[in-house]
Amino acid sequence: MDIHENARLTSHGRALLVRRILAFGETPKAVATAFRVSTKTARKWGARFQDEGPAVALCAHGTRGAAGTVQDHARDLAQRHGHDLGEVGVCALYGAPRLEGWLDGLSGGSVRLVPFMMAEGYTFDRLRERVAAHANGRHVEITRPVGVHPDLGGLIAHSAQARCVAAGWRPEQTALLLVGHGTRKHAASTQTAEAHVAGLAEAGAFAEVATAYLDDDPSVGDALARLRAPACIAVGFFTDAGDHGRADVPELLADSPMPTVYAGPIGPDPVLQRIILDQFQAGAPD
Repeated sequence: MDIHENARLTSHGRALLVRRILAFGETPKAVATAFRVSTKTARKWGARFQDEGPAVALCAHGTRGAAGTVQDHARDLAQRHGHDLGEVGVCALYGAPRLEGWLDGLSGGSVRLVPFMMAEGYTFDRLRERVAAHANGRHVEITRPVGVHPDLGGLIAHSAQARCVAAGWRPEQTALLLVGHGTRKHAASTQTAEAHVAGLAEAGAFAEVATAYLDDDPSVGDALARLRAPACIAVGFFTDAGDHGRADVPELLADSPMPTVYAGPIGPDPVLQRIILDQFQAGAPD
């Protein structure tokens, strides 16, 4: 969509231009044509923005050919915190805008990439490898994933407690089951979920707290069979409402031996944006 010719002279027009280059991976030439400015000007504005400090971008696993929920978070963060963050880029390992396409569009300056992922496991390792292999990877600083943030446990508890209230159940008489993906490809894939569950169990708000995985042990069925509470709230340890978080988990919970309510995946919760900000501000681990 072309922009009115006067828009290119305003700060709002410049912000839109930079957003299309940095956030959506469009080429400076294509954006310059749409905004009716020279390619040199488009590159200059993009570089000027990046020179002011590290830009922020979010990288998701990707779902059904798109980055998914992370795009909503990026849009909201840019609207609410644009004066501090500027534009918020988005890319995905297996969706659009693809990671390599986003890297191709970097024109210099530093970018702090926040992995919109739940663990420092297999997918996180693939992200680091692909960034390191790209020519523009030297401009990118990768933070810790959102899923390892210590406050995520409180968000999981809040989601489960809200569902308890809706169901008319008392949390202290209800089990909390955290369902993640897991993978046998990486030894650390379950460590993050287990750490959150240990903290939730220590807090003592629920009758029981346990984990289950789609591609690791214990399975959802096995975990449910071990619970002794009269009811269960399950929370999806997923960043997106993709096939796993939206369809696979409810299907596996259908055979639960006790009344069970699925709270859905944790990733779409707007409160997660505060955790994204924290990870961005913390930067890469030492």
